[in-house]
Amino acid sequence: MSGLSCILRTHISESRCGAPVLVLGNISSGQIVQVLSALKSFPETGYLANRSSRMGARANKNAGNFFVGRPAGGHLPLGVYYRTSIGLKPIMIFVNQPQYHKQLPFFETAHNVYVANFQSEFNQALRDALILSPFVRAA
Repeated sequence: MSGLSCILRTHISESRCGAPVLVLGNISSGQIVQVLSALKSFPETGYLANRSSRMGARANKNAGNFFVGRPAGGHLPLGVYYRTSIGLKPIMIFVNQPQYHKQLPFFETAHNVYVANFQSEFNQALRDALILSPFVRAA
């Protein structure tokens, strides 16, 4: 996903209506390749290096159906859309800044556990180490 966001110079939100998503909500790599290919956004080194002129005839027939823009006279958000027979299907919507919210108080919980348990755990570990140490004589 980071390669795509670098090419398009923006962040990409999860697809909520158009592109099929995997279990964790990410767009599949096949969908990303399909979009990049249709938009001719791949770097030309590598995949076009050994391409013959005849191979162009077998190009993606749906390539013209993908586009990047802000359709409906600018009323829809900027993103990648797919034209269907019944209208537009948003594939990826671009956002300026991802919106993340704290779900769990991870650092606060870790700090509280540390404060509550460190000293007793350290003292017990030190006692165990001194008892098992061959260098400490019993008094």
